[in-house]
Amino acid sequence: MVDLTVENAMEPIRRLRELYPDVEIVAFGPHVDGEAFKQAKAAGATGQVARGKVVERVLSWLSRQEMGQI
Repeated sequence: MVDLTVENAMEPIRRLRELYPDVEIVAFGPHVDGEAFKQAKAAGATGQVARGKVVERVLSWLSRQEMGQI
């Protein structure tokens, strides 16, 4: 998970995608920052989520992992 509000947030996304091509990269930030979400997708993020939904997304991911779906 990468916080889009940190400086140079796209760099870790690009680097992770380069090093780990199959890893899920989720970018999160303010729901009103559509441009940052677009940039994150272009940089290699596989998902974007509004900051207010981060906990929900992580719990869902953990639940799927426990069930062997990831």
